[in-house]
Amino acid sequence: MSNVTNDIYTEEVVGELATAIQKNMENAGEGHKLPFGIAKDYSKALPSLGDFNITSPMVASMLESIAESSIATFVKNNKGKWVTETYTWGTTDPDDGQGCCFTPFEIQACADSAKIFSLCLKDCETTLDKMMNSALKYKSNDLLNYFQRAGMTYEASLQYIAWFSFAFRTQRVIAQGLVNYQGKGLRPFHGIAEVMSHPAVTPIQSGDILGAFAQAGCILDVLNQGTSTNYAIFVHPVGHTAISDVVVEGKNGKLPAGWERGNFGSFHGTPVTLKYKGIPIVKDIYVPKDLEVNNTFEAYIIDLSVTKVSMVYKDLLIPADKIRQGTTLEPDSDCNFVACDIYENAGVAHSANYARNILLTGMPLSANCSAGVYTRIMGALDGEVPFPMVHIPKA
Repeated sequence: MSNVTNDIYTEEVVGELATAIQKNMENAGEGHKLPFGIAKDYSKALPSLGDFNITSPMVASMLESIAESSIATFVKNNKGKWVTETYTWGTTDPDDGQGCCFTPFEIQACADSAKIFSLCLKDCETTLDKMMNSALKYKSNDLLNYFQRAGMTYEASLQYIAWFSFAFRTQRVIAQGLVNYQGKGLRPFHGIAEVMSHPAVTPIQSGDILGAFAQAGCILDVLNQGTSTNYAIFVHPVGHTAISDVVVEGKNGKLPAGWERGNFGSFHGTPVTLKYKGIPIVKDIYVPKDLEVNNTFEAYIIDLSVTKVSMVYKDLLIPADKIRQGTTLEPDSDCNFVACDIYENAGVAHSANYARNILLTGMPLSANCSAGVYTRIMGALDGEVPFPMVHIPKA
């Protein structure tokens, strides 16, 4: 790939791919040829670290369209903002034990709301570039030979990359979005991370993995009853390694109480090899971990029956007919008009009963897997880009 440095893993790889396509439109010039004048052949180039971070099983397990939401209503509040409203109800007992007859229970309801955020991606190019890209075809040595084999023009492949970029970024902000945070490729959003920071979610902080899960088990023994519950436990892959290290048979030949090991099929495409109290432990790249300071990880214990991600378009690769194509802006300094394709979606992660979710924090990572072990493949741990680059430390 042209113009790629060793520490490019923190850059936006999809954008780098698009740039590479545009640069390869021209014949290889000086500085892009081998000594004997043969153009470099990028056609057999492979992703640096593979497609590690394409799909989040956590996001996939909660996705629904706003139109089909079963746990909330969507309204515009008195400030003109779109929000989701959820209600929970319960009974209180006014009976003081006095008198001859019982007093009926009283019903009380509590309301919660979460703001719906819009997301967008704007992909712009001059109308001259658009016309040229539509006319040009790939050469045999181009970097993204996949698109050539598919018979695409440069323009078609650039549009596909923008479409894919928006889906990937939307997935990440759904998982990691916080209402009051913007940075590192994220925008403000009421995401799953915001759901897990709700005051009604039970937090458990412990430096002992088995101890933290045992405390959670006390809560689950009460909550995880009946057919209305549908729990999953999500952890970062490095956290899964740490759990696997401690869930081992003791001198009695048995695993710690509540734990199971085996091949339990898959959860939205991710293999499951551990369960706690019958609940699958699922690897997800977007669950927090701290490799830089504390060497700890978190676990999200979520009741999927009451916690959802409601989006206008459930398919994050939004329908092609919903892309606002060719929005034309004023001409640039060379009198070329600028045309933009606008990709949009909107939604919210929310819960009808936040108290059914549990957050485990402060659990130690495996002593065998410190940050230094991952130095060269750190980009594969963050989920910031779909095809991360290898990071080679500077001498």
